Amino acid sequence: MIINPYIVTSSGGPVDGTDTILYDAGDNPITASIINGDIPNDYYSFGSNGASSAVRAEFGTSCTSIGNYAFGGGNFTLDGPLIIGDGVANSITNIGSAAFYYCNSLNGPIVIGSTVTSIGSTAFAYNVPITELYVDTPSSSWTGTTALGNGTGGSMIIHVSPTYFGIGSNYDAAWRTAQGVAGGATIVNWDNYPNPIPNGAGAANQAPIISSIGNQTNNESDVISLQVNATDPDLNTLTYSATGLPTGLIINSSTGLISGTISVGAETSSPYTTTVTVTDDGSPIESTNEVFTWNVSAVATLTDTILYDVGDVVVDTINGSLLSQYVYNNYPSNNIVRVEIGTSCSSIGAYWMFNSTDLNTELTFPDSVTSIGSNAFGNCPNIPNTVLELPNSAVTLSSSAFAYLPVTDVVAVNTVTSIGYYSFYGSTVSTAYLAPSFSNVDSQAFFSCSNFSTVYAKDAVANGWTVGAGQSILGASNVTVFNWDNYPNPIPN
Repeated sequence: MIINPYIVTSSGGPVDGTDTILYDAGDNPITASIINGDIPNDYYSFGSNGASSAVRAEFGTSCTSIGNYAFGGGNFTLDGPLIIGDGVANSITNIGSAAFYYCNSLNGPIVIGSTVTSIGSTAFAYNVPITELYVDTPSSSWTGTTALGNGTGGSMIIHVSPTYFGIGSNYDAAWRTAQGVAGGATIVNWDNYPNPIPNGAGAANQAPIISSIGNQTNNESDVISLQVNATDPDLNTLTYSATGLPTGLIINSSTGLISGTISVGAETSSPYTTTVTVTDDGSPIESTNEVFTWNVSAVATLTDTILYDVGDVVVDTINGSLLSQYVYNNYPSNNIVRVEIGTSCSSIGAYWMFNSTDLNTELTFPDSVTSIGSNAFGNCPNIPNTVLELPNSAVTLSSSAFAYLPVTDVVAVNTVTSIGYYSFYGSTVSTAYLAPSFSNVDSQAFFSCSNFSTVYAKDAVANGWTVGAGQSILGASNVTVFNWDNYPNPIPN
């Protein structure tokens, strides 16, 4: 009769090897303990062959016999669970005399399977505190005496097979007496024979548990960081996968983090039916799915440029390019605090928002913009950009276009064709990421920028720039130039 095909370790792996292995308290194999074949007399007794720190034993398929005193006499850490002779994990037929004698930490549970035909005297005797014993052998297999005697498991529960022990309160009284079963022990019929399997001794692997994710709603171009949280009842290692994610997103197979930027155009396939699967490495492998809906909306393209006042009320709407001195002339009270530049704009005229002290929101430019005039945003001291990213189109910056701006980084990623003299005059910029042709970056572009110290340049060496520190370039001194080897990344956060 097969009791259980596996003993599941804390790491979830089944015992399917040929070697007998002992494990320490951290569930790590003890190298000195490994043996192929039968376990000789006295082999692990008194803590020998690495058994002094063993808490669990797995018997390999090559083992058919556990010798006399194999563990007996002084294995004070061995606990369990133990499966002996179930016909699958192993086919042990013999448990020798005093095989586990005086193992005074051996709580179990212990399964003695149907392949066992001989159990010697005092096999589990003397101060062995067994709490659960599962017996699937006939009383005739207990060839010795007092295998459970002399202080062994005084309060243990012995589950006996109805095939061999019948049904009744005595459960073979002669066997009980011969094996020295303590009066406080309870013998019960194994009602659901051959199940349930003892807890910890081959309990069926359980599926992972996923915390509810819930439906998601985002816009195209949203940056996503969604953590999938899962646990495993058996503490197995988990692997994450997903189907039906909006385009642009991926899931980390090890951590369960869904991340990325939702692609423009993802709205056309919305709503997405997203399935997250968490899989363990137990035996048998188990997995759990979480299904939810992910809605993606398109972001309307802003065509017009819109100006807002301090109450975030629209005060002006402009279609087309932005004329020189427009804000400077039309809103002298400087009540413009926010501007959204639309895609109808191809150029921003000189002094368009010059000296606008109320402007206090970040500047973003659509790729339709191809030129930014002199002092267009000069002396706007309250713009909070940490990073000023120029349009990705071919664009020309005129002199002092961003003079005196409180920015730290300037990014010109793709095809800026000209950065004029004094473009960032007097600003707080410290780092520039430059990818255009350097012949079109004026030698005084960062003049009077006292913090300017670092340039990351695409193909710096090929374009004739010197990589290194302490250079006087672009109107600043002591500048360090790095080759932007992994252009266009990294972009400053």
